[in-house]
Amino acid sequence: MNSRHTMARRAAAFLATALPILITGHGKADEVRLDLQFRGIYSRLPSYRPIQLHLDLDKPVGITKLPPNLLAPRYGKLKLGPRESPNRYYIVLDRPPGLEPRLFVDANGNGDLTDDPPAEWRRSLAGRTYLGGATLAVFYGVEMLPLHVNMYYCVDGNEGALCYFRDYARVGKVTLSEKIYDAVLTDDQVCGDFRDSGVAAAPALLIVDLNGDGSFHPRDEGFPVNKPFNVGGATYEIKEMTPSGSSFKLVKSSRVVPDSKPRALPFMKQESY
Repeated sequence: MNSRHTMARRAAAFLATALPILITGHGKADEVRLDLQFRGIYSRLPSYRPIQLHLDLDKPVGITKLPPNLLAPRYGKLKLGPRESPNRYYIVLDRPPGLEPRLFVDANGNGDLTDDPPAEWRRSLAGRTYLGGATLAVFYGVEMLPLHVNMYYCVDGNEGALCYFRDYARVGKVTLSEKIYDAVLTDDQVCGDFRDSGVAAAPALLIVDLNGDGSFHPRDEGFPVNKPFNVGGATYEIKEMTPSGSSFKLVKSSRVVPDSKPRALPFMKQESY
């Protein structure tokens, strides 16, 4: 049995088991190690960048087995993981005229869409949008991690748009200028690689809760991983980021950039008694 089939079997078994919401790693003291929250980050970081998935009428050659009774399938493909060797996941949207659309996701990435957990899929209360997603088994070399991707389908006449966005992130704490902050490392490009994606519109971000309000504000507190940033008068650069975001280093930089100003906390009117 070749290595790809072995990895697919491992992925199928992996996705079938119950997974904790956080996957924790341990590293050297000079490294920043953030925990993987493989799903549910939307509740903590509701801002996101939707990406439309291209759907085609022609079945890709990489699909080896399809669910039965497909009536009007359209095919798409996601790639997640290290940019040098990304994992491939096929998506099938079956939308026969006059019938409810169905979503199928090749979550283990083996090309067989009959051996995966059912994709999450439900109609919204408004009735014009379907909400769903899937947890994908993503390989980083020999390491396999789950990453949950949210999806939604907006019905528009005889056509529609299937979009997706990240529901995973790395979470934990970082120390900047001798102060400890809560932080989130995000991948809004949904490429599964937390290094510089090369996409200026959606770089991977380290979002730091600078004002301590328990929320993360990408506009005011988000720092692209490929650019220096200043907190507390010290400029830092992110170095040695691993593709999975499991570790990186915060290095004092010789470059000088403006100090980051945390979002002002709302004024709380003092009660009179």
